[in-house]
Amino acid sequence: MGRDWYEALARKFGGYRKLWDSQIEGEDGEAAFTAFLRDTLHRRPHMQVLDVGCGDGLYTLHVSALAGHVTGLDFSPEMVALARRNQQSAAIPNVSFACATTSGSALPFPDHSLDLIYSRRGPGSHLADARRVLKPGGLVAGIHTGAREVIIERLEAGGFEVLRNQEYRGAEVFPTREDYALFLSRIPGNPDYTLPEHADEFERLAAQAQVDRPGAAPAYRVERWWFIWVGSPRPR
Repeated sequence: MGRDWYEALARKFGGYRKLWDSQIEGEDGEAAFTAFLRDTLHRRPHMQVLDVGCGDGLYTLHVSALAGHVTGLDFSPEMVALARRNQQSAAIPNVSFACATTSGSALPFPDHSLDLIYSRRGPGSHLADARRVLKPGGLVAGIHTGAREVIIERLEAGGFEVLRNQEYRGAEVFPTREDYALFLSRIPGNPDYTLPEHADEFERLAAQAQVDRPGAAPAYRVERWWFIWVGSPRPR
């Protein structure tokens, strides 16, 4: 998927903001990953952190509360510009944002300069150079909704020992059709299902996800699956 989709997302929806109402039933991988980051940063204050695929930067700004400094990296100029505006509005000083690709390129950081590199559904291509920029005892971590074998292969090829490879299964329930349409429109590569030209396709998807509720309007339920991974550099 090209950069244009992310550029359009930044312009129309303001990045990855959750514009819909929903509830998670069962395990919540996103909550578990945030808890992991919080615990890691709490145990080791003042860490130098890299957020790969930071998008609009809102999550980066959230993480910065427990870090020494966080750099958000994204390949979309529109997303990075949006992240910088969000930082300015929040007046958070210990964050910076940079626009760069991690595919086939060295990470734009000096050797042994970072304590933690994490990615929330990012590409995973940064793992080829991550070991070089990590300090001794540093960690890489991430949460993904697919490509589990690819990420583990990249970890091992990048010289990392896999410390955690854990899956989480749950479901996300949307109370209205409008909420479900907004959710679908934020999945990378999907069209904007809030537009009339995609109404027929949305009707098909909504029918598949519909859950009838006695005495109430139907809801829409989607199975969710995440896996969280953590790695540390293998001894040379």
